[in-house]
Amino acid sequence: METFNADTETIFDQHTHTFKQMLQLAEKANNQQHLARQNRSFGIDDGLVDILAFIGHKCRDPIMRRQAVDLLLQSNRIDGDRIASTPASIIQAQIKLEEHDLVVKSSQDIPEDRRLKLVAGYQYFDRGHIKLMFVTYPYKVELGAEAKTAFVDLPGSLDGELNHYEADDVGVPDTIVGQGFTSFLEDRNSRRYFHVQMDQFCFPMPKA
Repeated sequence: METFNADTETIFDQHTHTFKQMLQLAEKANNQQHLARQNRSFGIDDGLVDILAFIGHKCRDPIMRRQAVDLLLQSNRIDGDRIASTPASIIQAQIKLEEHDLVVKSSQDIPEDRRLKLVAGYQYFDRGHIKLMFVTYPYKVELGAEAKTAFVDLPGSLDGELNHYEADDVGVPDTIVGQGFTSFLEDRNSRRYFHVQMDQFCFPMPKA
C-alpha cells in the first residue's frame, strides 16, 4: 500500500482487513516482547513503530486506529531513531481533528473532505514540541486544500517549559520533515540545513 501518490484518503478503506491483520501481527510481536521482560526494544531499521504509525494515519476505523495508538504507547519501543510515543501523539492529534463533531463508528463516517494528510513536521527540540502541518482534500494547497496546524510534545518535555506554541514564529526548527525530504539543522545562526531526499514521506520523530 503506497501512500505518497494516493489522490484520496478514502481509498485506504478498502484495506481494512489488511490493517486488521497487520495489527494482529504487531500485537503478537508486542506480547512476545513483554514475555521476554524487555522494558525497551531497539532495532536498527524501521520496524514495528512505522507499521503502527502507518495504520493509525491511514486506517480511519475508530477501533483499529486507537488500537495502533495503544500498541505504540505500550511498546516503549525504539526502531532506529524512531520513538514509539511520538507517532502515537501525532496520530492522536490527527484523530482529534478528523473526528471533531462527528459520531464515528466506522471509517465510512469520516468523509473525504474531513480527512487529513500529514504533509510536514517541524521539530523544535529546544522547546520540546513538533509542529504538524495537515491538509484537507484535494491535499494540495495550490488546488485549494485547507491547511491545519497541530502541536505535539516531544518525549520527556515538561508542560509549560519551553513549549511556547504561540511564539512558534521566533524559533528555528532543528528538523524539518516533508514529502520527499528531511532537513537537519547544521548551523542555528545562519539557519543552514543539511537536506536528505527520500522516496516517500515518514513521520517526524526525534532521535533517541
